[in-house]
Amino acid sequence: MSTYWKFFLSTTLFFLLFSCEEENRESNSREYLSMGVYETMEVISYDTLLAGGYNEMVSMDLDVNHDNIYDFQISSKIWGSPGLGMHPLTVIKSLDPGSMLSVRTFDDTIYVRYSIYIYYGENGVPVSIYNSTSYFCGIPESTDSIFSIEPDQIAINYYSKGESISNSDEFRSVEIELSDDQSAYTEGPVSNIDGDTLRYWSVFSYTSCNSVPNDQVVYFGTKIQNNGETKLGWIKLVLIREAEVLVLETAIQE
Repeated sequence: MSTYWKFFLSTTLFFLLFSCEEENRESNSREYLSMGVYETMEVISYDTLLAGGYNEMVSMDLDVNHDNIYDFQISSKIWGSPGLGMHPLTVIKSLDPGSMLSVRTFDDTIYVRYSIYIYYGENGVPVSIYNSTSYFCGIPESTDSIFSIEPDQIAINYYSKGESISNSDEFRSVEIELSDDQSAYTEGPVSNIDGDTLRYWSVFSYTSCNSVPNDQVVYFGTKIQNNGETKLGWIKLVLIREAEVLVLETAIQE
């Protein structure tokens, strides 16, 4: 084989291999995304505060991939009544089946704890007795019992800057409460007099272990499927006192 043909074949092979590597790198770049890394990302800044009123919903629709079709909606309101009081609620939901959020599926376990506190008078007779029942998630003590297990519950994943998501992660088109204080409440105390003793009964509930933390910048992972193309992205926001949401920006792969 002549020197010319050897040079031609080796040069052709080099360019073929280089093209394959470039294609693989582009393909791999679609598989992963680091939060807050702006290279190869299309970003929209909002810096918009959503503050819902009493039984008045305030919402914001987000078009993450710039196709004039809204992908997600974030809303805030305070619900309640004179009897129930006021309760803040914030929600994010997908507006299209191809607009998905990074989530996790889990079995939600609620525990119950019973407590009795007795206060005695000078004569040794109980003056007051407090009976409390607490329902909670989290880490139980040895004397606590399982009250209920709800399988296949969904919670949104929230990330810090620099953390990564992957195309192979779990994404769903869903509606999820970011925070709702109806899961943290107290009933009572209800009292009555039994002879010389005043008795109280109270019920406490705190089941918001999967709520988004307050006053902290977080990123929600997004996946947009449109016209046979899949792109990862994020929604960056701050939840303020459970009732307000500061929407900072959205981003999607170019």
